[in-house]
Amino acid sequence: MTLDALEAERRELASAARRLRVAAMSDPQRAEELADTLVELTAVRLLTWDVLDAATDAPESVVLAARILASRGPSGPYASLADAGRYAAASAQLAAVQAGLGQADAAGRTLDALEAWRGQLGRLPLRESLPDPVAIWMLVARARALLATDVAGANAHADAAEVRLAGSVAPPAYLAVAVHLLAADCRWAAGRPDSALAHHRLALEAHAGALAEAPSATRRPAVARIAAAPVTAVHEPYAGRLALTGSTDAAIALRRAQVSLLDGLGVPDAAALARAGLAAALVAAGRPSEAAALTVEPPSPPATPAPGERADWAPLEGTAALSPADPAAARARWQQAEQAAVFAGVAARAEAERTEAALRAQSEADAARRAQERAEAERRAAAEADAARRAEEAALARAAEEAAQRAAREEEAAREAAEARRRALAEEHRPAVDPEAARAAAEELEAARAAVRAALSDAALAAAQDRLAAVLRPLAAVDPGHRDELAAVLESLVGLLWRLGDPDGSRAAAREARTLG
Repeated sequence: MTLDALEAERRELASAARRLRVAAMSDPQRAEELADTLVELTAVRLLTWDVLDAATDAPESVVLAARILASRGPSGPYASLADAGRYAAASAQLAAVQAGLGQADAAGRTLDALEAWRGQLGRLPLRESLPDPVAIWMLVARARALLATDVAGANAHADAAEVRLAGSVAPPAYLAVAVHLLAADCRWAAGRPDSALAHHRLALEAHAGALAEAPSATRRPAVARIAAAPVTAVHEPYAGRLALTGSTDAAIALRRAQVSLLDGLGVPDAAALARAGLAAALVAAGRPSEAAALTVEPPSPPATPAPGERADWAPLEGTAALSPADPAAARARWQQAEQAAVFAGVAARAEAERTEAALRAQSEADAARRAQERAEAERRAAAEADAARRAEEAALARAAEEAAQRAAREEEAAREAAEARRRALAEEHRPAVDPEAARAAAEELEAARAAVRAALSDAALAAAQDRLAAVLRPLAAVDPGHRDELAAVLESLVGLLWRLGDPDGSRAAAREARTLG
């Protein structure tokens, strides 16, 4: 039955169960129909990997089947085979649900109770009439219950489940997935990694076959959810065990396939988790650049337990094996499938190594190209920064030079302005040139000098120097050689006049002396 058909049947049975629950409240005769519907609904949910929803109906199914069985009288060889089969199926499904939820002890107790009840049936051919899925779920649940404490017993029950599966006609795909994953776990615990990987391969192929028969899985969300439900269980342990046995490239390739599958099914949350697992595997393999390209933060990968110590076991005998009609032929088919899976796994690992080597080489080439581009970009940036720095330094130097030139020009202009003011002031105080006065002054010059030398008091000296200054002024206007003598006379007058109590005269003499300087 395809995943599309299973989804349609699940919807129909869920609707029928809701109607029958209401009807059975007022009509107890509908209880048997409700019990059969619940058994069928739980079976379909198990076959669509919907353990959580199956857990809501499986306990009710067991209770209702037990109530109907008890209403017909005590259990024994003359009990109704249909009622007994319904109760056995409901109990097997409950044990499978409990095992699927990780409640191995509860699953074991459910099966122990079923076995104790079956012992009351005597010659009733219950085991012989069990449908293949019910018998297989019994064996799967028992193996899961034993795996933690009795590895040999768990492997014996896993073998029996594989044989019953191989003897079934067109078994449901997800039932095969469950059986192969069980066998993989049991073989791993028994220290047989090659066989465990082969059964992982069988589970992978069974799931791929189910997807191939579900063309609407990428279009209908309900079918896509069913298609994606076992993806993690099929891929994650397989990848972890491949990596632990040294097949790192095969493990990475398997995780790539998981991401691609979930992306194709449109399950973003599961795809994100798978992508994070792939990133962690790439980091662990020393390929961080490829992990970084996934743009996810790789988590700490869960530790995969090492294979257990090697264990041997004997096959189940008698009715406990729940064997198919032709167990020898079924066992041969299963062993052939296992051997083919071993060879297929070897070929797949070789192909994965080639593919991953090419991807690794491409990633390294891309990383080298990006590094070269980054180095070139850094070189260009450094050159541009250096050019900008030099241009800035040149601009600053030009600005400093222009400022210095401007300051020099301003200083020169200030000097020229000061010189011009000095010359203008000198011109203002220069007396008009009178040749006659100059000749007269020349004639009086020696007498004026002699008067200065002959002066005996400050007052007489001040009067004599004032007279000498008056004689020297017209001479200095004609002959610059007399300017220094005139300036010296005026400087002497500045002090004399100040001492004689004539500050105004002192200041006038000082101003005239400065004009001469």
